Amino acid sequence: MESVQLGDLVKHKTIAWMNDEKPFRVISIENGKATCEYTGRNGMQYFHDFDIDQLKIIKTASELT
Repeated sequence: MESVQLGDLVKHKTIAWMNDEKPFRVISIENGKATCEYTGRNGMQYFHDFDIDQLKIIKTASELT
């Protein structure tokens, strides 16, 4: 199983509605947490730290280049 890396596009494993059900980007990783940027239901941009094991990789950063 791949590990979440900086720049990956991910989805939350149990919160399907996050980011209007579209993948969101990992912008930093520190101490087992991935900071991600996503759009809330109100259209505002948010940043949140998730435990890495809560996220599933949709596209790796290397697949995006």
